[in-house]
Amino acid sequence: MTHFNKGSSHRLSAEVKNKIASKYDDQAEEDLHNWIEAVTGMSTGTNFQLGLKDGIILCELRNKIQPGSVKRVNESSLN
Repeated sequence: MTHFNKGSSHRLSAEVKNKIASKYDDQAEEDLHNWIEAVTGMSTGTNFQLGLKDGIILCELRNKIQPGSVKRVNESSLN
């Protein structure tokens, strides 16, 4: 049995995270943040990514773009 997670996986993980972070576009995030709030009428709060994490706003956005595409939105407070 081969173990793929041996060795420098932590270092690789850090390298990948750094590469992703270096490509992140803060202006694109702000534009998207404003657009989603304008379309849905819902606030994502100050932390855009955390505000989308539970999926409720994304489901609302989907239903605004294509009505009825999300039949039921689970609004669990556990997310």
